[in-house]
Amino acid sequence: MDMLRIQQKIKLDEYDDIEQMSVDVDLMVTNAKAFYKRSTAEHKDASDLWDLFVEKKSILFDQDTSMEEGEKKGKIILKMGKLARRAAAVESRKPAFGDDGETSESSTATDKHDDSSSTAGDTGALSAQLEELFTAIVLATDSDGRVLNTVFQLLPSKKIYPNYYDVIEDPIDLKMIATKIQNGDYNSLNEMEKDVSLMVRNACQFNEPGSQIYKDAKVLKRIVSAKRVDIEHGRTAGGNYGSTPGKSERIRNRRLRSGLSHSAITAALQYEDEAEEEEEEEEEEEEEEE
Repeated sequence: MDMLRIQQKIKLDEYDDIEQMSVDVDLMVTNAKAFYKRSTAEHKDASDLWDLFVEKKSILFDQDTSMEEGEKKGKIILKMGKLARRAAAVESRKPAFGDDGETSESSTATDKHDDSSSTAGDTGALSAQLEELFTAIVLATDSDGRVLNTVFQLLPSKKIYPNYYDVIEDPIDLKMIATKIQNGDYNSLNEMEKDVSLMVRNACQFNEPGSQIYKDAKVLKRIVSAKRVDIEHGRTAGGNYGSTPGKSERIRNRRLRSGLSHSAITAALQYEDEAEEEEEEEEEEEEEEE
């Protein structure tokens, strides 16, 4: 369990009440504390995160019931809700593809030339392939079920880790890769794999050999390389992307259109420095209102 999965469940309205979400947050925190030693910063961060969650939960749900619901919503801003809206906004800017892989515009315009329709179909197929390759990264775990992609989602804070940017000449993270998928910047799976390889090289350059991040980076690279070969040879659930789409591919295309893709959610993640600036702006606005 990780924050990305919790965010997805919020976006999909899978939680019936706050207690169900509390169970997932508790599981995530417990796993982190079990994995990291008590003396590490990660262990402390997990404990602090749980304390913050309990505090905010108490503020949201245990306060005076006489307070109007609309007033509570007006005063309290949930960051996960913001993330979901950003993900939806990111996905809405992406061309929509029909079940046959064509864009919605090309599929409804019967007077288009065959070459244009073919190009649209190729674009839709590539978009689905890129999403499947990215999904392999997001869902990758080790033998204990620990998610591998979390530390690669966002680059380190420039304020807290300025030395990272002195060492790494070309920083890249999963958010940047996801954004390029959403914007249609990749022309092939190879181009995306090159960016993943760059991300892995950066992680191995900055971190000591034998460290957990170093090992995880190497594993992700192997997973991506193997998955790319499987996709190119049609050895995946998606089958042959260039042919008439089957049921599984039509489902995948509908998911791409609905804004539930892993790349859309990851592209909408917010950098730590940006989050701090946003919090400061919100605090200033609240002070002005008072």
